[in-house]
Amino acid sequence: MVETAYFIDTNIVMYARDLIHAAVMLTNGIECIISTDAHFDLIKEVKRLDPVKL
Repeated sequence: MVETAYFIDTNIVMYARDLIHAAVMLTNGIECIISTDAHFDLIKEVKRLDPVKL
């Protein structure tokens, strides 16, 4: 996946499974994720919605 390589080049430190989630999101045009994991905020292309605040 090109998107996964992009994240490796940006030096964003995340679990591999979360990087895969983000790469799949970008590949499929999905911009938002509902998650308590604040590290998704490090990815400018992904908008994280905190379920605690919904």
